[in-house]
Amino acid sequence: MRPQRVFWLTLAIMTTVRVVVAALLPLTIDEPYYALWSHHLALGYYDHPPLMAWLCAPFIPLGPSPFAVRLAALACTTICPILVYAYARRLCRNELAAAAGGVAALIAPYYSVIGIMVSPEFALQMTWAWVLLAAQIAIFPQPASPPDHNEEASPPVPDPRINLLRWGNLGLALGLALLSKFTSFALPFGLALFFAISPRARKRWLGTPWPYLAGVVALAVYSPFLWWSSQHRWETFVFQATARSNSGFSFQLGHIPGFVAGTLAGLSPILGIAFVPALLLSLRQAFGTLPTISGSTGADVADHREGIRLALCIGLPPLTAICLAVPISHVQVYWTLCTYLSLFPLLGLWYAQSRRSSYAWPAVILAFLPLAIATSAVVVPSVMFRLAGRPQGTGLTEMYGMSSLERKIESVRSHMPRPSQTFFAAEDHRLASQLSLMSGESALMFTTDARGLEYLRWEDPKVLAGDDCVLVMRRAFVPERTALRKRLRVCFDRVGKSHAFLCTWHGRPAQTFYLARCYGFHPDRAGRLTMPPP
Repeated sequence: MRPQRVFWLTLAIMTTVRVVVAALLPLTIDEPYYALWSHHLALGYYDHPPLMAWLCAPFIPLGPSPFAVRLAALACTTICPILVYAYARRLCRNELAAAAGGVAALIAPYYSVIGIMVSPEFALQMTWAWVLLAAQIAIFPQPASPPDHNEEASPPVPDPRINLLRWGNLGLALGLALLSKFTSFALPFGLALFFAISPRARKRWLGTPWPYLAGVVALAVYSPFLWWSSQHRWETFVFQATARSNSGFSFQLGHIPGFVAGTLAGLSPILGIAFVPALLLSLRQAFGTLPTISGSTGADVADHREGIRLALCIGLPPLTAICLAVPISHVQVYWTLCTYLSLFPLLGLWYAQSRRSSYAWPAVILAFLPLAIATSAVVVPSVMFRLAGRPQGTGLTEMYGMSSLERKIESVRSHMPRPSQTFFAAEDHRLASQLSLMSGESALMFTTDARGLEYLRWEDPKVLAGDDCVLVMRRAFVPERTALRKRLRVCFDRVGKSHAFLCTWHGRPAQTFYLARCYGFHPDRAGRLTMPPP
């Protein structure tokens, strides 16, 4: 089978798998919170920049079902590998290498599992891949005539109108990437590093207005969020710089094995191990005299070498920085996902040059195995419950109990003295968002934690004055929670006892929640109960 057909067939299979998972898997962890962003469009949010919310907003009319909520993520996760494949074709100049790189981006389990979730990651990955392709097109335009055989010679610069489109496209992609997540700041750093170590590209472009035009376009696209941040005390920047490290810094080598194991599981062991020789080969080709796959000489080879440098400059620095932070901070494996997008084509180059094409299908099948295991773990509740390590109480298991929780809350409200004047509330932003999304009603969040600050801006407690409330908690009113109950009594006329409710899924326990009836809400007395500390 031709390599490009392998890629498109794999894309069709993976798209089908993602659609099925997106339809069967309930909304989990922070998905309801992020989904509500699209119901409250703004130029910025407390946790992250706004691109994810903007992408989800067009699908709001389709309803709150998990599949409808995840449609934006599904679209971006399908577009992303196509962009990686197009980027790999221009970089590798070899169809087998390009297809291998594109297939690698499709079958890595983390990209399929995380890719369907509503989170800033799906917007980051798509725009990151867009920047890669746009940079390759802008910096290394295909020459209109055969290249000069002198490596130092610069090919003719294309028509200004073409440069305007190419560099403008790069600026647009870069600006949108910056609007997705702060990890994207690695992209302008990588581009700057590339020009610093690539004299041929530096000589060719930095004396022209086009790279600076791309910077101006990126800044223009990013400027609405900068303006919003200036009006909100730069709280998103402060949160990402400080609150993310609230666990403190301590040197612990014990973090490394878990991070390595998570990386191998997320990429699949085959791809994770193959990255080592692939990166070593790429470094030799980019900075040494090792022949490249293009089979040409002169300026064409020089462009190819610098193209490999560009991929390394964008992918390796953030990956290295994250890996170095593992022993001193709580680093999540998914933070590295975007960095591999520029490295997958280099993996394809190594695969094509090492003459392993006869092992194409066995390698793909073996690499698919971790993906099949990961997919079954999140779709089949019994499997996922066992992998969670305990029968209930984890962020992944509680999602299966939300439907029964919704029915229970409605039942409790129907027995309240004034059902039509009874609202929902929760003690954290995840639960409050879940209640609000699945009920279509306002749900208050009672917390003094800065997390979820954005949620507090969406709901006005004053409109609920005098109403009753069904409060959902993760823990009961045990003696050590006396302070919470005292604060609740300040803003309610009466606070009832908490009653446990065990949520189940097909007869298996998912999560235990605690419900309390509260009567007569006084928002003017709520104070710090509904507002985070300054």
